[in-house]
Amino acid sequence: MKETLREVCALVRAGGGTAFAVGGAVRDSILGMEPKDVDLEVFGLAPEKLRTILAKRFRLDEVGASFGVLKLHGLDIDVAIPRRETKLGEGHRAFGFDFDPSLTLAEAASRRDFTINAIYSDPLSGETLDPWGGVKDLENRVLRHVSAHFAEDPLRVLRGMQFVARFDLTPAPETLAICRTMTPENLPPERLFEEWRKLIVKGRRISRGLNFLKDVGWLEYYPELAALVGCEQAKEWHPEGDVWNHTLCSLDAFASQCAGKDEDERLIIGLAVLCHDFGKPATSFFDKAKGRIRSLGHDEAGLAPTLSFLKRLTNEERILKEVPPLVRLHMRPYAMWKGKSGENAIRRLASEVKRIDRLVAVCSADDAGRPPFPSEPEPLQWLLAEAERLAIKDSIPKPILLGRHLLANGFKPGEKLGRTLKAVYEAQLDGQIKDLDSAIALASRLHSQPPPVLIWDWNGTLLDDTSAAFETLNIMLAERGAKPITMRFYLDNFSFPVRPFYEKIGMVLENEDWDALAQEYHDIYFTRPKRLNQQAKAALAKAAKAGASQIVLSALRQDYLERETAAYGVGEFMDALYGVDNLDGASKLARGKAMMTEIRQKYGPESRFVMIGDALHDKEVADELGIACVLCGTGSHAAWRLREVADTADGLIEAVEKALLPA
Repeated sequence: MKETLREVCALVRAGGGTAFAVGGAVRDSILGMEPKDVDLEVFGLAPEKLRTILAKRFRLDEVGASFGVLKLHGLDIDVAIPRRETKLGEGHRAFGFDFDPSLTLAEAASRRDFTINAIYSDPLSGETLDPWGGVKDLENRVLRHVSAHFAEDPLRVLRGMQFVARFDLTPAPETLAICRTMTPENLPPERLFEEWRKLIVKGRRISRGLNFLKDVGWLEYYPELAALVGCEQAKEWHPEGDVWNHTLCSLDAFASQCAGKDEDERLIIGLAVLCHDFGKPATSFFDKAKGRIRSLGHDEAGLAPTLSFLKRLTNEERILKEVPPLVRLHMRPYAMWKGKSGENAIRRLASEVKRIDRLVAVCSADDAGRPPFPSEPEPLQWLLAEAERLAIKDSIPKPILLGRHLLANGFKPGEKLGRTLKAVYEAQLDGQIKDLDSAIALASRLHSQPPPVLIWDWNGTLLDDTSAAFETLNIMLAERGAKPITMRFYLDNFSFPVRPFYEKIGMVLENEDWDALAQEYHDIYFTRPKRLNQQAKAALAKAAKAGASQIVLSALRQDYLERETAAYGVGEFMDALYGVDNLDGASKLARGKAMMTEIRQKYGPESRFVMIGDALHDKEVADELGIACVLCGTGSHAAWRLREVADTADGLIEAVEKALLPA
C-alpha cells in the first residue's frame, strides 16, 4: 500500500500537481492504527489531466467520477479533486459541486466534518499539514467540527456518534451546540444504518456514542431508545440506575467481551444488546406486594419495539430475522438453568435463536451491565456446555429428514410435504425420532392425515379490538370515579370470565346490575374504532388453500357475531359461526361443548380440531373440549402469559402454520 501511494503521488507531482493523504487514514496512522484504505486529495491538476496521468499506470473505476473521485481498481485508494460545495436543499445528497484544484488546504479541508479528519499527510516527504488543529484535538481526545459548513450535512451528527464511541472522544461544547440545531431531514436509511453499524461493530465505548446522541437531542428520532431514559429499575438488582444506564453498561461490556468476533456476528449480537430491554418501559411497575419495581414479560414485550427500531434503520432481512429472537429469549437461559431443562428444551432454544453462542453473548453483556455487581456466569456456562455437547452451539439442530428423502419414497412436492417435514422436525426436537427410518415412518403417518378443522376465536384474534376494549373499560372507570388502567396492566391481567377482572380494576360489582353493566360495556365498545387483524385475511386464505375447514367460536352474542364477520368480509371463509345468547362473556365453554357435538357429527370422528385464540381462556376451553390449541400474542393477552401455557405464535399466519402441522 505505501509503495503504491508513493508511486501515485510521484506521478501526480511529475504532472505538476501535489497529492496528500487525508481523512481516516491519516487519523488512524497518528493513533498507531493500520489504515485499511486511503483517500488522496490532489491539488494543482484539472480532473481530466489527473485522469489521463493515472490511467497510464492504473485501471480506473469511474464510480464517483461525477464527484471528482477516481478509484484505483483492485486497490483501496481513492483519488479526489478539491471541490467547493453548495447546499441546494434537504438531505445528505442535496449539494452542488464545483471542482477547484487551486483551493488551499485550509479551504479544501473546511468542507470536512471534524478536525481529526481534516489532517493532511504527504506520502513522499512524510510531512503532516494540519490547517484546523486536528492533531491537537486527537492528542486531547476531543471531537470538534471544522467549520460552519458542518451544519449542511445532518449525517455528520451520526458520524459524531460513532467517532466518539470508536476513539473514546469528548465532544467540544460548540460541536454539541451546532448538532442540536440539526435534524435528520430526509437522510437515506442505508446511510443512517452505516453509521449505526460502525457504532456497534467498531465502538470501544459505545456508551459515549449514545450519550452523544442524547446530549444533542437526537433521541427523539429514536423513541424506543428515548423511552429507556428515566425508566427506573429495582436498585437491589440494578445499582447502575435506569434502563438507559443499564443498556449503556451492557453495550460497553459487549464491546469488550466480543472484540475478537467476526464483524457480522458483532453486529447481530450488539444490536440485540442495544434492544434487549426495549420492553421494560411498557412493562415496569411497582409491585407493592414485593416492595420493588418489576418488569414482567419485558423480554416478550421487547419484540415489537425492536422490530420497529430496526425497520427504521434497515431492511436487511438477516438483521430483521436474527436480532428479534435474541431479544425475546434473552431471559430464557436463566429460566432453563433454574428449571434444569433437558436436551429437548435446549434443542428447541437453538432452533429459535439460530445460534446459542450468540444468545449467551447477549446474556453475558446483560449480566455484566450491572456494575458493581459481579457477573454470574454459571447459568450461561451450563447452557454453552450443553449446547456444545449436543453440537448445536453455533447452529440449529440439523434435520434428520429432508425433502429429498420423502420424494425418493413417493411423496409429492407441495405445501403438504413442507408441513410434514416441519412436523417431523418438531418431533425430532422433542426427541421422538433418532434416525432416518423412524423419521420416514412418522412422515408417512402424518402425511396421510386430513387437514384440520380450525376453530377461530373472534374478538382479539381475527378482530383487532384490543384498543377498543381497553378504551371502553377506562371510560367506564372514569364514569365511576375510579383510576384508569394502563395498556400494560390490561395485557398482563385481562381474563375470562370478566367478573373477576372487573373487580380487580376497581369496580364494585355488588353496586352494579350485571346485565346493565354488560350492556353498558357493549354500548361503548361498539362506538370505538376497531379493525380486522392485518394478517387475518391472509391467514384465512392460507388455511383455506390447505383444505382446512374453518369455524368461529366466540363469547360474542350470536347476532353481533354474524353482523361483524359480515361487515369485515370474513364470512366467506367460514363454514359456521357459533356465538352465545347473552352479553355475559362467560358462556363460551358451554357453547363450545354444544358446538363440538354438532361438528364431530358433521366432520366425522377422525377429524382433528385446532382452536386458534388470543387468551388463556381459549386454551382452557380447548382443553375442556379435548382439542389442540394455538395462541397468538397479538390480542388481549401479553404473549409472555400465553407462552407459559400453550404453543404461541407471533402472528395469525404463523398461528395457521402451527395449526396445520400434522399432530
